[in-house]
Amino acid sequence: MPLFRRSPDYVSILLAFIAFISISSVTMLVFLPPATPRLIGKAQSVSEAYKLLHPTRHINGTYVRRKREGVKRELPPWEKRDHNNRKRGGAALARGGDSASHTPTHTSEDNDKMEKKREVEESKVEITSNEKSNMHPSSLSPPPSSTPLPTSAEAQAENSRSTYPNPLLHYNCHLFYYAWYGNPATDGEWIHWNHEYLPHWEKSVNQKYPIGKKHVPPDDIGADFYPSLGPYSSNDEAVMREHMMQVERSGCGTIFLSWWGRHEKADSNGKPTSEGMIRTLMSTAAERGIKVGFHIEPYDDRSAMSVREDIKYLIDSFGQHPAFYVLDDGRPLVYIYDSYKTEASEWRTVLTSSGDHSIRNTPVDAFAVGLWVEAQDGQKLAKAGFDGAYSYFAADRFVFGSTRQNWPRMSSECKSNGMVFIPSVGPGYKDTRVRPWNDMNTKDRQTGAYYKQGFEHAKRAGVRFVSITSFNEWHEGTQIEAASVRQGYLDYSDVGDDYSYLSMTMQELAAFV
Repeated sequence: MPLFRRSPDYVSILLAFIAFISISSVTMLVFLPPATPRLIGKAQSVSEAYKLLHPTRHINGTYVRRKREGVKRELPPWEKRDHNNRKRGGAALARGGDSASHTPTHTSEDNDKMEKKREVEESKVEITSNEKSNMHPSSLSPPPSSTPLPTSAEAQAENSRSTYPNPLLHYNCHLFYYAWYGNPATDGEWIHWNHEYLPHWEKSVNQKYPIGKKHVPPDDIGADFYPSLGPYSSNDEAVMREHMMQVERSGCGTIFLSWWGRHEKADSNGKPTSEGMIRTLMSTAAERGIKVGFHIEPYDDRSAMSVREDIKYLIDSFGQHPAFYVLDDGRPLVYIYDSYKTEASEWRTVLTSSGDHSIRNTPVDAFAVGLWVEAQDGQKLAKAGFDGAYSYFAADRFVFGSTRQNWPRMSSECKSNGMVFIPSVGPGYKDTRVRPWNDMNTKDRQTGAYYKQGFEHAKRAGVRFVSITSFNEWHEGTQIEAASVRQGYLDYSDVGDDYSYLSMTMQELAAFV
């Protein structure tokens, strides 16, 4: 009988199928792209290895394939369309969307026509009010500048290199970032890594410790953990790029740079952060779709009026940069640390519409967030005209504001006053290499449990935004930046590798939103 009429041999078919799967698995491992052995080393099986090499993450109802460094993949037409929609912040990423909506329904010819039409009409895309409520603020117009800057070729090139919004990131997550570190190779001296031991307010306590003595890097640094990058310089562009890679890995979409005002001031152990450094940081952030905001620190003679001028400077200098963080209404959000040091009556002259020097409804208007420390600070911030309050401190029960069980009450009070509450979650706290007498405020990381509990408390508070203390405040041991295993220092080996707290952050943010 002819071959095609023979009865099927099911055993042979099954054996052939098994052989095909085995050959495919071996082929996948043999022809892996470069730089993958460390990924495969973590896999317990071939299928797990494949997942490590091709990770996906659920974002707003659709699955997005993550890119790995050095590996490029040509997207089919329908994925190109989805990719473009995500870059524009289109309705395809509206919250609650269905991944089935991305199923291809057009021919290749139709797709080509649609792509050409899209390129022509891209600048004319109108955003409905419903889409605005679900979109990242970067898709909206930047805030008006009091002295508009001309659009230069450099600015156009910067925009072409940026990718907003990045669908892997949560832009309502604010990550406090410190750019105060330096080393001899880049800066000619050690900065901050050689931090001195700080004094206690009681002299009798100081006698027990080497107060005033400085650490001696690189082996001895002013931190209880040791960075994977070593004692780096914040001015090193390569470090900035590595940092932005790590920030992206955390899933947090906005970093808030600690900044000491427009006159390039600094804290007592640091050096001024230059405008050029800020621009470089913003450019490296833009390449990964990360936004940059500002955390205004206390400085000598800081006042409500000087902060007003600081905000004006930020808008004038960086307002047109694609990385500049603004809210849906076009206003930049600024955190003001130690805001309680200025009287509410003085803040009112700047932050209320009736104030003599009001920023409200002007080109320098901003969403001002003040620090909530003591129980009564909520009402004080409201009277002062602040738009929001944050807790900053990573140590639970250190003050009223950082006590996590108070967050629901604080959130409710802010809402009743027309404000926004932004709790600050931290992975732990340990600052005994700069404050050797402060061990009573140490908060053990508890194999990541302390960090996760912070997110749980933030969720219970019913907040829209969450801040994280911190990406790299190494002196206080609140960092989620990668830390290495080194003798004499704490590390993350109890929870995984150097990058464990970045991965943990992404997991918690996925559940948070």
